[in-house]
Amino acid sequence: MEVKIHTKVLHDLTPVIEILTLSGEAVLGKNGEYEMSEQWHCLKVKYTGQKLKILDIFLNDQSIKHLIYTGYFKSKKDGKIYQPATGVWEEGDFVLWIHPNLGIWQKQTFEQIDNSKYGSNLFDEYALTVDRPIRIDDHYPENVKGFFRHAHGPYWWKKDSIRFPYRQIDIEVTDEVRLAVAKLQKQTLKHNKTIDGWVDYMSEIPTDDADPRPLSDLNNTVLENLLAQAGYSHWLSISVAILDPGCYIAPHIDDYSKCKNIQHIKGCQKFYMSVNEVDGVYFKLGSAGLLPLEKPLILNTNQHTHSVVNQGPTQRKILMCYGVLK
Repeated sequence: MEVKIHTKVLHDLTPVIEILTLSGEAVLGKNGEYEMSEQWHCLKVKYTGQKLKILDIFLNDQSIKHLIYTGYFKSKKDGKIYQPATGVWEEGDFVLWIHPNLGIWQKQTFEQIDNSKYGSNLFDEYALTVDRPIRIDDHYPENVKGFFRHAHGPYWWKKDSIRFPYRQIDIEVTDEVRLAVAKLQKQTLKHNKTIDGWVDYMSEIPTDDADPRPLSDLNNTVLENLLAQAGYSHWLSISVAILDPGCYIAPHIDDYSKCKNIQHIKGCQKFYMSVNEVDGVYFKLGSAGLLPLEKPLILNTNQHTHSVVNQGPTQRKILMCYGVLK
């Protein structure tokens, strides 16, 4: 579809605009008109040595109004994000996720962000994820390829929502931690199941039936300290899972509806840590998109459909745990 985009700037200065698809491809324009698919795009107003104050943005001569406040300035000096910000003043870009169908843009954003929050720093109360299309190897089943290929674009998640998808923990996965996981797997856990290259080792009591226990009951000081640092006071169940190269976990959602301690399970409460290299491993968590796997995460896998593929040359090993967050 042909879309006319006009950026109104203070003093009628002319901005330099870049528009990118979800795949990162540049959309070429002429005289402010762009041929765009009916999908999400990233609009950037570039800093070219002159400060700019953006007053409004028009799609096909229609003002986007307060949607402009979902944009932010990202500095190239230190990577810092500034919001509210509707301009450029140093090396960096004003970044705004746009949809060429203004009605779709309005519907999605209005359902995600409270009316009173526009014009404030949205990142104080929300997290922004961008789900991008991912092409995986052709030998995977069609439903898995389709799950990764379809992109939902940007999503503003309220941090105190039960549906909040994930958060990353600033903890390094050291060799000491890896050895501690190997010890746990060998001395404490039992083989639970093997399904198509996915091997699961689990603590004795299943998650559905487990009661909170002190971290010291793990008899593994390194992992006790790790989980305490991640914010847990007790644990319910713990497991180590391995996914062989070329294998996958099909799209699914975790079901703990019959769990006796559902208050410690539902929502973003699951500890998830990659133990070894993550090259070639893709974990997509529904509309939140691909997860950053370099550091431990707290996940919500009981409200978001997810899938994993291992396109790397080595086994993918992870540590998972449910517990009581402080």
